[in-house]
Amino acid sequence: MRFLYYFLLILLIQPIPAFPASSTCLEVSDYECLVKNSQQVYQEDSEQWWKIYHHTAAKAKKCENFNDVTLFLRLWSGSTDGEMAEGLVSDTEEILIKNSPCFFEGLLGLSKQEIAVLITHYCPLTEPEPIVKALKQAMENARYGHIAEQLLHQVEGEQCK
Repeated sequence: MRFLYYFLLILLIQPIPAFPASSTCLEVSDYECLVKNSQQVYQEDSEQWWKIYHHTAAKAKKCENFNDVTLFLRLWSGSTDGEMAEGLVSDTEEILIKNSPCFFEGLLGLSKQEIAVLITHYCPLTEPEPIVKALKQAMENARYGHIAEQLLHQVEGEQCK
């Protein structure tokens, strides 16, 4: 019986470990999770949202693999607004201007629906001249000229002015 009392006493003295609240997208490399749960992750932990986002954006900008760009561009199909959308537009512009072939090869990895969402929602944050130049050059490539033409139409359209 004494053993039981000692045992209970030890249990009462020991600190009870706090269980962390469950969180979405714990891994910095889990960008697909971010695409699917963007708003939820941002609301739970905006710092984690940005860690995941910057990790994937950095890989896309390096363009060591077109799949990294495809993965990054998938967020256009996710739910973003405000500061999140500004970051997405800014980094997308950087990839498009600095490495247009990489941008378009990554874009071709998206589904038709995902491409349509990007084209519909994309409007430059900066002066459009370098973007227009990159798109016009890309239109000369038969592989992605049609997508470049659609993006150019969007950029020069009324909704982006």
